[in-house]
Amino acid sequence: MRLAGLALALTLAAGPAVAQPAPAASTVAPGETLLEVDAVGKVRGPPDLVRLYVAVKSTGESAAKARSANAALIERITAAARTAGVAAADVRPSARGWRIGFIGNEIPEMALPAAMRPAAKTEASALEIRLRGSGRVEAVRTALELAGADQVSGPVYELEDDSSARRAAKQNAVDTARTEADDYARALGMHVVRILRVSERVTPYPNPEDMETLYASMGLGSGSAEEVETSVRVAVDFALAPGR
Repeated sequence: MRLAGLALALTLAAGPAVAQPAPAASTVAPGETLLEVDAVGKVRGPPDLVRLYVAVKSTGESAAKARSANAALIERITAAARTAGVAAADVRPSARGWRIGFIGNEIPEMALPAAMRPAAKTEASALEIRLRGSGRVEAVRTALELAGADQVSGPVYELEDDSSARRAAKQNAVDTARTEADDYARALGMHVVRILRVSERVTPYPNPEDMETLYASMGLGSGSAEEVETSVRVAVDFALAPGR
């Protein structure tokens, strides 16, 4: 859940070594010890935005015909989404490309010998469908597939505006860091004197729970229909002094 290190007197390591800012040891007074705590704050709440990603692939005798077929298919899928109750502004092109997830290791057509290249040309694109509420996900998915969607990925559950959740997660992270500092201080027969520095030092994904954040950023799953989790990692440096 967190990484913690006690410079000068105690060093704890978790996960792979990563570059960190220069230590704040110069601000520690004589007789004090620097404690560095990395903590994660989390809050959970119901989602208000659901994303579906739609793969749209078409073929034609020429590149122009493939593009025309793809445009027609996109128009048909868009109309199906609108009929299913999706607002026009919530159907948009996706920057993710048409392949979803880890699929997409095909050899590019131009890399093949001419004799092995398919006669038909292919045009592929993707759409992002946004839903306000989770109750219609499967109905919308079915409508998209019936309209000719090659692949529908998701749902990804999110907060449309996570600013309030992030503020609460930051407070939770700072509270967690202080609790950790007090625990280490008691274990060492010391006490927390003051906070020296607060930062959001970037740490790669050293444990399974952090991998969930990475997967969510790739559109491979985030939260659930019941709740989404907002997390913030914070680093807090404390000065410890002898005595309880």
